[in-house]
Amino acid sequence: MDTMLVPVAAISMLIVPVACFVWKFNDVRSGLVSRIGGIGRYAAWSATPLLAYVAILFSFVGAEELFNVSLVSEGYARSVVVLGGGGLVILAVGTVVFSILVMSSGNKDT
Repeated sequence: MDTMLVPVAAISMLIVPVACFVWKFNDVRSGLVSRIGGIGRYAAWSATPLLAYVAILFSFVGAEELFNVSLVSEGYARSVVVLGGGGLVILAVGTVVFSILVMSSGNKDT
């Protein structure tokens, strides 16, 4: 099971922030949410794949300790550092770029 989790997590950490960028930027431009609300919602939605990946890892490790059955392979455990760090970088850079674009966008009354 963990052989498919790493590629799915990596792809979702790339696709979800891009989709949220477009989705929330259009919400801010149309006036559905305020600028600060759009930034917060973008950051929350973009963090979802990273948080889900870490939660799945912790649940696997907890089940492994509880039942003494190896659920997490060595390669999967090593991928956590790379995917977690990459996910944090994507989240941070995306949030900064989204914040700059939203704050400099046209509608000044929101």
